[in-house]
Amino acid sequence: MKELYKEQLSQLLDDELEGNKLNGLLEELEKDLNLHLKLDRYALIGEALSQSLECSELLFVKAGEGAIAPAAKQRMA
Repeated sequence: MKELYKEQLSQLLDDELEGNKLNGLLEELEKDLNLHLKLDRYALIGEALSQSLECSELLFVKAGEGAIAPAAKQRMA
C-alpha cells in the first residue's frame, strides 16, 4: 500500500482531507478492500485511544479529589 494512502486515511479520520484528495481516496476505498480494512483498523485504534484517554482523565480527576479532600478536611478542623 502506498504511504500516501496511509497518510490520507489518517487525515480522513481527522477530518483534514478535502477536495480532489478526498474524492481520490474515496474512489480507492471502493476498489481496494485492503485499504478499506486499514481504514477500519485506524478508526478502531483511534476510538480505543480516545476511550483510554477519557478513562485516564477520569482516574486523574478522581485521584486528585482523593488527595485534595483530606487536606481540605485538615484545614477545616
